[in-house]
Amino acid sequence: MTTVLVIKANPKPTSASHSLTVLEHFLTSYLQLHTNDTVVVRDLYAEKFPDFDRDLVTAQRALSAGKTFADLPDAQQTRLTQFRQTTQQFIDADKVIIANPLWNLMIPGKLKAWFDTVCVEGQTF
Repeated sequence: MTTVLVIKANPKPTSASHSLTVLEHFLTSYLQLHTNDTVVVRDLYAEKFPDFDRDLVTAQRALSAGKTFADLPDAQQTRLTQFRQTTQQFIDADKVIIANPLWNLMIPGKLKAWFDTVCVEGQTF
């Protein structure tokens, strides 16, 4: 069985987005042809995907300096857990599909935050 991770990175509803409309049509066709595949959809704007923030950076530095996970404040533990789960979800996926708009020749901030989360030295590169 193949796991397909779908990243939706567009704050618009599907009815107002060409990229999300294409994604929906693609997924419908894909699932008809790949009935045994598991599709996991993450809508970064619907879930209010967090930015790569100070709590996360501080937590990572504290762990590198020798602190344990239990030594970290609750907010940092929460952020680090989210970070690790997102990274692991990416690692576990066999295929990744990203649907996003192109704004001012850039990607949306939530997609950039997702890339920052899944690009982990020693794990994904």
